[in-house]
Amino acid sequence: MKYEHNRQKYIRVQRLINIRMAKAYCTTSSKALCMLTGITPIIIKLEEVVKRYNIKRRLGNRTFELDYDVGLKYWPHPADAVTIKEVPGNDEASVQP
Repeated sequence: MKYEHNRQKYIRVQRLINIRMAKAYCTTSSKALCMLTGITPIIIKLEEVVKRYNIKRRLGNRTFELDYDVGLKYWPHPADAVTIKEVPGNDEASVQP
């Protein structure tokens, strides 16, 4: 993906798909369409795949921590991640992650 021409081809294809999915006007930007449809931009996905390939193939059996996409049902609920701490005799409350 080092050539801009190749990047533009991929963006163009994804943009057409996103326009159909979002039922948006053709003047909508590709970044906005990705936000509307909830799809990760294809360039980011391709860079991720290339990094994984380089780590697995070129660097051998070394162990690396890779960030993988986590399904929506495995996301932590915000109510479980934050605690509200109230101090007696004080009108303010602090939120701690």
